[in-house]
Amino acid sequence: MAVCPERGRCLSCASQGTECCEFSCPPVEDDDEEDLKMMHLPEQAYRRSPLLPSLKKRLASWSRETPAAQASTCGACGCSVTDHEAMLVSSGEQRILEVCRRLFQPFELTLGIRQSVQDTACLGLGRVGFTYGEVSLLSFLRLLDRVACIQSGHAVEPGAFYDLGCGVGKTLVLAALHGIGFHRCVGVELLPGLAAAARILCENFRAEGAAAVVEVVEDDMEQVPLEGASMVLLNAGSWTEPSLSILRRRLAQALPDGGVVATVRHPIAKAGEGLEPVEELRLPMSWGEASVYLAQKGIHRRLKVVVDLNEMD
Repeated sequence: MAVCPERGRCLSCASQGTECCEFSCPPVEDDDEEDLKMMHLPEQAYRRSPLLPSLKKRLASWSRETPAAQASTCGACGCSVTDHEAMLVSSGEQRILEVCRRLFQPFELTLGIRQSVQDTACLGLGRVGFTYGEVSLLSFLRLLDRVACIQSGHAVEPGAFYDLGCGVGKTLVLAALHGIGFHRCVGVELLPGLAAAARILCENFRAEGAAAVVEVVEDDMEQVPLEGASMVLLNAGSWTEPSLSILRRRLAQALPDGGVVATVRHPIAKAGEGLEPVEELRLPMSWGEASVYLAQKGIHRRLKVVVDLNEMD
């Protein structure tokens, strides 16, 4: 095992009763004056070129030969890197994290939030259902470890991974690099700026010689067919009935026996309705720890266990 430069919980914040579970790079310092000018574009003009100028600048200055910079302070809480727990990782995890840190460098969390807000504002959408957040890289890899373990006893072929509401697409790269062996990793994103950013990230990843297919579909997640899916990820925080039941039935129809759904914040499974609850995990996200609920199709069992992915090694 090695010590991962990407840190975990902030011990300083924990001592004060404040939640901070995600160590991220410092906020970007780009001048956002050009970003603000885009607010006045007509919708069609905005859709043709929705990427923020500040994000374009970051992409123009990025080179795949440039090593990822190490932050000295946490972008989430402002505390020093030394105040955060150092996570132990395997050599395989370390290799994946190094690739991801380099590829993700232009796609700063703060820019992802800014792009999401710009998209909804320019399209006249509210923020309900569009809250932007990202997973902890290491903890998401370990979430996939759990999924592989759950599926291992049920002869589930590693088909396609779908992230419904993929943002800038970071989970697609993580899933493609993971040893679970997905042959396709598909992100579905309704907001045009985030979808454009995710497509660029996927193009950069493909240029690295990626074996798995990574792609982004700009569309409503309720309309996209989940062809060949063996795992689906989505943030269910804003879903309510009857949409939740419709989504549950759709996922139960699309997944093969043993296929897994991971939902953030709220469970989607109901015993006897095609998707069976398996376990609850705690996953560090950019806003703090969140519950992640795993459900599996056609497996009639329930494991009453809560797993903290920030403590797995």
